[in-house]
Amino acid sequence: MLRRIVRLFLPNITLKGFVNFLIFLFAFTGIFFGIFFGILIVSMYDPRDVKNLRYIAIPEATKVYDQNGKLISELFTERRIPVSYNQISKNIVNAFVAVEDEDFFYHKGISVQRIIKAMIKNILSGKIREGASTITQQLAKRIFTSGERNIFRKIIEMWYAIQIEREYSKEEIMEIYLNQIYFGYGAYGVEMASRIYFGKSSKELSIAEAALLAAIPKGPHIYSPFVNIKNAQSRQYIVLKRMASLGIIPESQIDEIFNTFWETYIPKIEVLKLKVVEGNQVAPFFVEYVRQIIAKMFGDEAVYKSGYRVYTTLDLEKQIIAEKYLAKYRDFAQNIYEENISRLTKENQPYVDILLTVSEVIPILKVKTSSKIIEIKRNLRELYYSMFLVSEALGAEKIRANSYELFIEISKRKLKENKIECALVSLNAKNGYVEAMIGGSEFSPMNRFNRAIQAKRQLGSTFKPFLYAAAIDSKLLTAGSVFIDQPIEYRFAGRTWSPKNYEGSFSGPVTLREALTKSLNTVSVQVLDRIGLGILRNYTKKFFKLSDEDNNRFISSMASALGTLEVTPLELATATAVFYRAGTRIEPIMILRIEDKYGKVVKDFTKDIRVDSTQVISPQTAFILTSIMRDVVNRGTGAIIRSLGFYGDAAGKTGTTSYWRDAWFVGYTGDGLVTAIWFGFDKSTVSMGRGMVGGRLAAPVFGEYMRDLYKNKTTTPIQIPFTSGIVAVEICPESGKLPSPLCPTIRVEYFLSGTEPSQECDIHVKEKLKEKEFLEIKNQQNKEIELRNDLKFDDDLLKF
Repeated sequence: MLRRIVRLFLPNITLKGFVNFLIFLFAFTGIFFGIFFGILIVSMYDPRDVKNLRYIAIPEATKVYDQNGKLISELFTERRIPVSYNQISKNIVNAFVAVEDEDFFYHKGISVQRIIKAMIKNILSGKIREGASTITQQLAKRIFTSGERNIFRKIIEMWYAIQIEREYSKEEIMEIYLNQIYFGYGAYGVEMASRIYFGKSSKELSIAEAALLAAIPKGPHIYSPFVNIKNAQSRQYIVLKRMASLGIIPESQIDEIFNTFWETYIPKIEVLKLKVVEGNQVAPFFVEYVRQIIAKMFGDEAVYKSGYRVYTTLDLEKQIIAEKYLAKYRDFAQNIYEENISRLTKENQPYVDILLTVSEVIPILKVKTSSKIIEIKRNLRELYYSMFLVSEALGAEKIRANSYELFIEISKRKLKENKIECALVSLNAKNGYVEAMIGGSEFSPMNRFNRAIQAKRQLGSTFKPFLYAAAIDSKLLTAGSVFIDQPIEYRFAGRTWSPKNYEGSFSGPVTLREALTKSLNTVSVQVLDRIGLGILRNYTKKFFKLSDEDNNRFISSMASALGTLEVTPLELATATAVFYRAGTRIEPIMILRIEDKYGKVVKDFTKDIRVDSTQVISPQTAFILTSIMRDVVNRGTGAIIRSLGFYGDAAGKTGTTSYWRDAWFVGYTGDGLVTAIWFGFDKSTVSMGRGMVGGRLAAPVFGEYMRDLYKNKTTTPIQIPFTSGIVAVEICPESGKLPSPLCPTIRVEYFLSGTEPSQECDIHVKEKLKEKEFLEIKNQQNKEIELRNDLKFDDDLLKF
C-alpha cells in the first residue's frame, strides 16, 4: 500500500528513499519545535520573577543640592518621581483605561475579545492599524522583554501578563504601570510628566489634563503639546471621546472641556517648555564636576539610576548672580572684538607693511629704541589686530605685498571663529567651600572644558600681591620702601628687556603701597631684583602649593615679577584666601556629603576638609597686604568696583597679560568670600583687543556681583587676627623715612615690628629745597597730614 502511494505521488523515488525523507522530516520538525519551545521557555525564565515585581528597582535620578538644600540639578537617563496608587488622580486612571485598555478591571491579563477585534481590523485594512495589548501586557513588555516585534516576544508578553494578574491586584498593576510609562523630555511616570507638562502634581490633574497626559505615550515626540499642538489636541480629543463612551464623562461636555482647557493652556506652554529646557542649566560646569566624582566612586550607571542625594558647597544665590554678570561682560568683550574685526580694511595695509618690514628685515628683539620705531610700535598697538593677525591667522612669511585684500578677508574669517571665554570661582576662605563656579561661556557637548579648574593661564599683574608679600614677609622690604618708577633696562644673553607700565608713563619716587595700588610694572621688576628669584620661588611654591612636578610652571626670569606663572582661577582664589586667613592655606571642597535614596550617608566629605597648618606668611604680612589691596579697590586699578555701587569692605587686584590676552581680577570681602575672575581666548596667544584689561572686564563683574549679593545684607570689615607685631608710623612718601618738619605730605604706613624707618627724611631739608619752596612750607599754618580712612592708626585696630 505504502509502495503504491509513493509511486503515485513520487514516481522517481524509491521506497527506501521516501522512508529516509520521512525520518529526516520528523527529525527536523522535532528539532525545530524543540528549539522553538526551548527558546520560549528560556525567554520566559527571568530572574526578575513576577513575585518580586514590586521590588524591581525603578531607576531614580541623582539629585544635586546646594549647601542650603536647594535643588541645583538632576542626573538621569530616566527622570521620574515614583508615586503610589492613592497619590494618583482618579482622572488619570480613567483616562488611561479609556484609551489603552477599557476592560482593564475585568480581564485576566489578556483580552481575547480585543485580540479578535484587532485581528479583523488589521486583516481588512491590510496593515496593522490597531493593537490588542492590555495594560498588563504593556507592563510585561516593558519589564520582561527587549521590545522587538515578533511572535516570540508576543507569546512571552502574554505569558507574563497572566502571571502578573495572578500575583497582583489591579490597583497594584496600575500603580507600577503609571510609574513606568515614558512621556518624552526624559520623563518617566505620571508624576514627573505632570510636573513637566502642567507644573503640578499628578494628584491635582483635571479631566482635560489627564486626557492630554494619556494621549502622549503613544508617541511622545508626535503628541507632546511642546512639539505639536495640533497632534496633541487631536489625540486628547480621542481620549475624551473614549472616556465619554465608557460613561466617565457626559458626551455633551466633551467640547466644553476641550475648548476651556486649551484657552488657558496654550499661553502657558512656552513658559513650561522653557523650564524644561533650562532646568539643568544652573551651574552646569559645577554639576559636571560633581558627576565625575560620583562616577569615579560608584560607576557611571549608578549616577543616573541609584537616586543619590548629593549635597554640595555651592550657594545657588551666589551662582545665579555670578552667572548673570560674567555673561554680561563676556558679551561686552565679544561685541567689541567683533567690531574691531569689522574695521579691518585696506586702511590697515601700511601698518601691516611696517610690521612685515620690521619682522623680516630686523629681528624684533634687536630693534633699538628710536623715535621712528616707537612711532611704528605705537601704530601697531593702535591697530593691534593687524599685528597678531599676521602671526596667528596666516604667518608672516605667507603675506605678500600684492595680497592685502586676500589677507584681510582670510583674517576676518579666521578671527570670527574665535570666541572669548571666561571663568569664575567664589571660594569661602573660612571653610574652603566653593560657593560659585563658572567654567565657560556656555556648557554643551562641544564646550565641557571647565576653565575654572582646568585652564592654566598667566596671571599678569594679579601675581603682584604674592611678590610683594614675599618681599615684606622676608623683611627685605616694607610697604613704605621707595623705588623710582622710571625707564629701566635689563640685559640677558646680549638682549635688552625694558619693562613698561601699562599707561606708558612714569611716576618717579613711589612707595611699594603706591606701586601695587597703581600696578606699576617697573617697580615690581625692581622689587624682584632686590629680593631675588630664589625667595620669590619659595613663597610662590607655598602660596600655590606647587609640587615638584609643578615647579616648571614658575619661570625663573625677571619677567616672573609681571605674572608669567600659569594657574587656574581656583588655584588663584585658594592662594588669595591665604591673605584673608592670616597666612594659612585651606584646600577647596565642593561636595559635603552623598546620601542614598533612603537618606543614609554613604560618603561624608567634610571629614576631608584640610587646613594646612604651614604658615605661608605671617598674620602681620597678611594684614599689610590686605590694607594695600583695599587701596586697589578704593582708588587704584580696581576703583571701578566703587563706581558700580558696591561699598562694602573689599580687597583685590586686577591683572592683564601682554597684548590683552588675559584679563583677571581677584578679590575678597569681609565675610571671607574670595572670587577669581578670568577672561580670554582658549588659545592663549590670541589677543582680546586693545584696552581689554582686568579693570575693564573682570573687576566690573566683581563689583556688580558683590553689589547685588550684599544688597540686603550687612557687610562686615575684613579682619586679620593678630595680637602684636605691627607698628603704624608716619612717613614721608617720597623718601619712605620719618617725616622732617619740611615734608609737605605725611602718610601713616604699617610695618612689621623692627622694619619701620628710624631715620628722618633727607629729601625735604632746607639745603635741598629751593628758597621759594622752603618759604611756602615754612609759612604753612597747618601741615596737611594725609591719613588713610581705612588705615587710621588706633591701638584697638591692631587687636582683634
